[in-house]
Amino acid sequence: MDKEKIKDVIHIQSAGMGVNTIAQLILCTSQGIKFDYILFSNTGGERKKTYHYIPIMNKWLVANGQPKIKILRQLNKDRKFIGLYDDVFQRKSLPAIVFGYKTCSLKFKKGPFDVFVNNNKDIQQRLKNGAVIYKHIGFDVDEDHRTKQNYDTDKMINVYDLVNAEMGRFECEKLIREAGLPPVGKSSCFYCPSLKPYEIIELYESEPLIFYKAIKLEDNAKGTMTNVQGLGRDFSWKELIMAYRYLRFLKRNPSMVVIPVKFKKLIKKLNKSKPDDFEKMAKSRESAKESICNLFKSSIAPPCGCMD
Repeated sequence: MDKEKIKDVIHIQSAGMGVNTIAQLILCTSQGIKFDYILFSNTGGERKKTYHYIPIMNKWLVANGQPKIKILRQLNKDRKFIGLYDDVFQRKSLPAIVFGYKTCSLKFKKGPFDVFVNNNKDIQQRLKNGAVIYKHIGFDVDEDHRTKQNYDTDKMINVYDLVNAEMGRFECEKLIREAGLPPVGKSSCFYCPSLKPYEIIELYESEPLIFYKAIKLEDNAKGTMTNVQGLGRDFSWKELIMAYRYLRFLKRNPSMVVIPVKFKKLIKKLNKSKPDDFEKMAKSRESAKESICNLFKSSIAPPCGCMD
């Protein structure tokens, strides 16, 4: 598609409400992009920090000439909202990602987005008149592999502003601080199988009631699971917490050196799991960029003065 021939652009932010979403909204605003819609698909099971951040961000958006975040929900055939948690619980199953599928995000994230776009009269009229949707997606340069597959259509183009600006998570967090906004919590369902062991422990310690709701989901699916052990795929969250408690006991009682076999593997997972060092990743990117620039400067004769 020839972008120069596009006369009308509908800017829509696909908002997951994590660090990348907030940074992308700030970045685009600084670049003069005015969003038509900022859409957040609510699964009903996001972390509390995510829900609490929405009014904070709405205040910033309005103050900077942007629309408020519009919250979408997946409705069933009776036009009722049944969140992802209840949907999975009723089927005595676990989120699809445990089994290697992405149907939960397709149904509860992408689904409401598509329904909104397809049923919005203003959007549809503008599309008929030749407009194109720019769907702004908050992947950063640390995960640019997620942008390689082309999902563009004649009516919708995916835009990765953070990747284009060469911004990783470290730069995103810095931009949020510079905008005067508070730190952003991780955006995910509280029972997401993609949580790392250290994140599971953080949830267990900071939000125990929500954590035990995730355990309830895991216990409810026990009789139907054959290829997975629990929310951790090859381990259950409940057993991970038991191993964590045992590890803390060992640290208080170092003379107790006998570790039950069932805990050994989980304790290794706990000891290896730690947050990504985004600052180190940022420095690594800068170092790589500098090396490439130096290579060109030393190996290629500049064709003009601007290359000196």
